[in-house]
Amino acid sequence: MKSTRNLIAASVVLLVQWIAAPGTALADPAAPSSMARRVLHVDGMVGDSCPVLITSALKQVDGVAHVEASYATHSATVEYDPRRVSLEQIRRTIRRQAGFDTTVAE
Repeated sequence: MKSTRNLIAASVVLLVQWIAAPGTALADPAAPSSMARRVLHVDGMVGDSCPVLITSALKQVDGVAHVEASYATHSATVEYDPRRVSLEQIRRTIRRQAGFDTTVAE
């Protein structure tokens, strides 16, 4: 009985140390450090519904984490995982599904 309690106590201590130890957690593939952020200039926006089209199209793309499109600035800021989707795929999606050409803002 005493050895069982000691074994349980030791297991709990090891578990707590493993959880609290820095660098032991598995890497999150969508962690902010692995994400890229690009601003695209969007040609041809004519109204407030245009950013909605862009956002809707990009929400369907695997690897795109966040989209912020603006008619006022004729731009779209896209946060994405470059291991899952390329910037060219993002631009192609905007062109094909929303109908807008884009250039990468510098």
